[in-house]
Amino acid sequence: MDKVFNSEASIASAKKALSVFEENIMATANSTTNDLHETLSKLDDKYKNEIVEFTEQINVFVRRVNSFVAENTKALEQREKRIVEYDSNSYKKRNIL
Repeated sequence: MDKVFNSEASIASAKKALSVFEENIMATANSTTNDLHETLSKLDDKYKNEIVEFTEQINVFVRRVNSFVAENTKALEQREKRIVEYDSNSYKKRNIL
C-alpha cells in the first residue's frame, strides 16, 4: 500500500480496481461451481467426490479473495481519512535557483 499515491482519485481508483477484481473472481467462481454441479449428476461416484472436493477448494479460494479485498478496502479507507495529513507532510519539490 505504500506505493499508492495519496490522493482521493488514486484511492478511489484502487477501490474500484479491488471491486472489479472481486466481482470478476466471484463471477468466475460461481460459473465454474455451477458448471461442475451440472456435470456432477452425470458422473460416477468416484468422480463425484473429486468434483465436490474441487468445489470446496473454489469456496476456500473465494473466502481468501473476500478477506484480501476486505483488508485492502479497510486500508484504503484508513488512508483516505488521512489524506489531509499526508498532503501536509509530503515532500514538496522546490526550485532553489
